[in-house]
Amino acid sequence: MRSATGRTRTLTARQRDVLCSIRSYQRTHGFPPTVRELTRMLGVSSTYTVTCHLRRLAVKGRVTWLPGQSRTLRVVGERRKASGVC
Repeated sequence: MRSATGRTRTLTARQRDVLCSIRSYQRTHGFPPTVRELTRMLGVSSTYTVTCHLRRLAVKGRVTWLPGQSRTLRVVGERRKASGVC
């Protein structure tokens, strides 16, 4: 699906992994993960990689956060499957 700006709104498998990780952490801890914690959770070596995923998710309207501020990450536009998986 394309948005009004022509950008695709469907998620890649990795973007779904990022969202699932954020939700899982939020359920377990009661607050969102930091970018550094997401980096460890996703098994990548660079916070820049996670930041790039978050930027793309923000463009797609799936997350918001304030770069440079800890624990401001929020998942928006929830579209979970009926099975409840992430």
